[in-house]
Amino acid sequence: IKVFSNVGLVELKVNGKSYGKIAPNKIKICLWKNVQLKPGKNKIEVKAISAKIKLMDVCEWVLLN
Repeated sequence: IKVFSNVGLVELKVNGKSYGKIAPNKIKICLWKNVQLKPGKNKIEVKAISAKIKLMDVCEWVLLN
């Protein structure tokens, strides 16, 4: 899963499971490899903190069989 971010550490959660926090690379991309999605709806959440402000983005992906 690829996320674009201009803040420090970014945490990825898929269906409530954390895949850890990583810092964006020099072109502002965070990349989590080998994330398994389940068939049907998958809730994708990313969270970060910038200047003591909590930031979050959420989306839902549907994996079709």
